[in-house]
Amino acid sequence: VGAAHWNDVHTIEPFSSRGPTPDGRVKPDVVGADCGVTARSPLNEYNRGFCGTSQASPHVAGMAALVRQRFPSYTPAQVASYLMENAEQRRSPSPNNTWGHGFAQLPPPDGTAPAVPVPSNVFTWKPAADFNSLADDSIQVPRAIWSDDETMWVADLASNGIYAYDMETKARVSGKDFDTLEAAGNTWPFGIWSDGETMWVADLFDEKIYAYDMATKARVSGKDFDTLQAAENTWPTGIWSDGETMWVADYRDQKIYAYDMITKERVSSQDFNFLKAARNLSPIDIWSDGMTMWVVDLTIAKVYAYGMATTARVPDREFNALDAAGNLRPAGIWSDGTTTWVSDSEDDKIYAYHTERDALVALYDATGGPDWSSSANWLTDAPVGQWHGVTTNASGRVSGLDLRNNALSGHIPVELGNLTNLERLRLNGNQLTGEIPNGLGLLENLTLLHLAGNQLTGCVPAALMDVEDHDFAQLGLPFCGVATAVRSFSSATIAPGRQVIVTITAAGFGDDGQVVETLPPGFAYVASSLSEGQAKVTGQEVQEVTFALTGETPFTYTVTASSSEGPHTFSGTVRDSEGNEYPVVGDDTVSVSFKDWLLMWYDANNSGSIEIGELFAAIDDYFDGLIGIGELFAIIDLYFAGPA
Repeated sequence: VGAAHWNDVHTIEPFSSRGPTPDGRVKPDVVGADCGVTARSPLNEYNRGFCGTSQASPHVAGMAALVRQRFPSYTPAQVASYLMENAEQRRSPSPNNTWGHGFAQLPPPDGTAPAVPVPSNVFTWKPAADFNSLADDSIQVPRAIWSDDETMWVADLASNGIYAYDMETKARVSGKDFDTLEAAGNTWPFGIWSDGETMWVADLFDEKIYAYDMATKARVSGKDFDTLQAAENTWPTGIWSDGETMWVADYRDQKIYAYDMITKERVSSQDFNFLKAARNLSPIDIWSDGMTMWVVDLTIAKVYAYGMATTARVPDREFNALDAAGNLRPAGIWSDGTTTWVSDSEDDKIYAYHTERDALVALYDATGGPDWSSSANWLTDAPVGQWHGVTTNASGRVSGLDLRNNALSGHIPVELGNLTNLERLRLNGNQLTGEIPNGLGLLENLTLLHLAGNQLTGCVPAALMDVEDHDFAQLGLPFCGVATAVRSFSSATIAPGRQVIVTITAAGFGDDGQVVETLPPGFAYVASSLSEGQAKVTGQEVQEVTFALTGETPFTYTVTASSSEGPHTFSGTVRDSEGNEYPVVGDDTVSVSFKDWLLMWYDANNSGSIEIGELFAAIDDYFDGLIGIGELFAIIDLYFAGPA
């Protein structure tokens, strides 16, 4: 039995044991509630109650007793199965090694399903927008993040610096780094925020917030916040401002302090004091959209939400899926209003998330929402499951969209591809135009797609061919043909004049297709595994070989390497039965080097030279007829030359 706090049963306790077992079994079986009241552990501001699986286990044992009371003939195995079957699933797949079959619960005695509150916002991992190259740039402990929509800055605790990355390409932009922190004594950067002219950096141990000019990176001491210590805000971590007030999270006090941006004086009436009650015990960074304040908890893989006006907790706006994405040590947060990024202090990366509500809003905006026949509850604070035509599953994820005959006009937005749990999509009988976005092909759970009655153009993405219930025939559109071909070599290094085998794996070209390979200068085609007549060679110094395809079976062809040493690049295209061409991908470069080729075969110790045992092996190969006299002499030369 795993453990989740009774006041937040959607968040696993950080100390809850996770599987698998040494022999590969999924554990736990179910998760129970902990941190409740006992005679010895009253619940007050000084005591969290009785926490641990030591309480979660008797919680589940009590359920087992109730099952036996209702079904006296049940065996222990049947009781266990009943508990697992009735648990509320928390993550897919189920069971899994964090929640098992889910949070333990029993159905009401009358058999009716319990009412489950449905959140209005569900945050989903968006891997395509992740920043994965932080470790490559020596960032060891990423903390706070901030962006101006063009550049993402990442504070690194280990190097006392702030690194810059391009938002679109995710590539490093070293010219925008802040490398002036250490000289200023700002050696523990935890939180960062900017108004576009000044960058403020919170220092955990100095109990202050340093200010720097965004253009020059120079210190602007007149804009420092030196009032934190007087306010007992002695463990400052995350910071955020609306231009008038600066909010500062305190890791030790488990609260958020507020300060006037001009005077730097405390504004206690705007403090957030409910973090401890919400078990948001490790606040590390904060971000707000003006309505909600999100607070990253370093210990629990979660982002808490609080209303800016009331400072009260807003559970249905929280990020509860960080652990599912592997974002187990969240540290920094920033959002552009559509995508939210959360850095991880252990993974050296930044994870991206989006809300399903955002995808629905994109649909509303792209299809003339104000002019729909019915748009009840759309764009309101009501749970999205109460919006007209929207269906959600037990986890609050959007599973169905039925907006047929609803006067939609415009185009289908690509954001619909973010509704990863969508099973049924009905947009037929409207006035939609444009092409069907390829993003719909990413919806792996989609079983029904009706689009007829619109004025759509282009083709149907090939990935949608597997949808069981569709009306594509009524659209009168062809399927998009996307042929693919992948190249690989038998060896990436070859001696001059030696042969290398090239493997081509082609698919999606239809009834028949072609692969046209352009060989590097000096390379000569020898033969292929295809039948005679399927390969045609043109050219002399630069040869082009056309292979006729008749089935999706990998084939090989052999070429003789050039006498010119150095890297040599192949290129090619694959053509489908409709005449569409796509590039051949995969390996494209072979290195021609006599020495490297010999070392590849005989340098067993990877020492960069030939040793005595390896020389004797080459001599044996010579007498066995495996290598020639020239190659043997070259190996002898390498032996006497020693390491490079």
